[in-house]
Amino acid sequence: MNVGIRDVDNAVLSPFAVRAEGRRRKLRGAVYTAAGTLVEESLRLSGPGGLVVEDNPRSLPPEDLGRDMVHLRGTWLYGGHWMPEFGHFITETVTRLWPDPRPVAGVVYHRFVGTEAIKPWQTTLITRAGWGAAQTLVNTGWARVDHLVVPSRTVFLSSMVHPTAVRQWERMSPNAHTAGEPVFLSRSRLTSDPRRTRTDPLLDREFAARGFRVFHPQEHPVDEQIRVASQAPVLAGAVGSALHLSAFASPDCRTIELGDIRTRDRPHRPQRAIDAACGRLTAHVPYYEQDGARDISSTSHALDAIMKSS
Repeated sequence: MNVGIRDVDNAVLSPFAVRAEGRRRKLRGAVYTAAGTLVEESLRLSGPGGLVVEDNPRSLPPEDLGRDMVHLRGTWLYGGHWMPEFGHFITETVTRLWPDPRPVAGVVYHRFVGTEAIKPWQTTLITRAGWGAAQTLVNTGWARVDHLVVPSRTVFLSSMVHPTAVRQWERMSPNAHTAGEPVFLSRSRLTSDPRRTRTDPLLDREFAARGFRVFHPQEHPVDEQIRVASQAPVLAGAVGSALHLSAFASPDCRTIELGDIRTRDRPHRPQRAIDAACGRLTAHVPYYEQDGARDISSTSHALDAIMKSS
């Protein structure tokens, strides 16, 4: 993966659109040159087996270039897609903001499936990424930009994480990784999460008995979530967005990933890509099921084996 910056004068932003095709959703919304040629660096590319794929034409017809458009004056940074989910925001949105902060009129993003109003935790992460002083614009229609700085992607979800993305996470993490206590990211209080099971409170007890702090991320500001993750010598949790906080952990931190009904006995590829890029050791506990819930006894035995091997 090559990482670089492309400068585009009189850039055109096509509007966000999505259409279903079987299980897949095809996404439009990209950057084009003044002549209507696709700027490949702007694409949101999925990893293998992705269910949301880009479907942008490689050139725009003259009638599109002649449309009335919002005019963004001055120099803007292109921030990729404004992902609504916490884990995807960490992996895909903030990692596009890797260039050193510079004076710009603002940062413009394409919206994504499910994007709503800008949320406080997203603003916090953008600030930690170094771009909090710049205007944020999540664009939905046609726009023309006097000068657009387009950084290339540094994460291809499920397959590749460039060292530039790791440096960006390091920039967002506390400067000093002070040693803390092992942390388990609990789902037991997420009553609306379809992947939560009725035995999750028992799982909390299993980790607490092994000296882990049982941490409920949704109950804490994102700054506190990052601080706790950055200090953990071991970070454990079920597959999902919360465990992506490992991006901010020390390279010496060990990650324990618990499979759930989605992954069961295979590691989650995006999580493995994050941890591999950060150079940390990982372990995976399969989803042992009994009577429609996580089997705590089998999970406990697997945890004991992992802890003995560390």
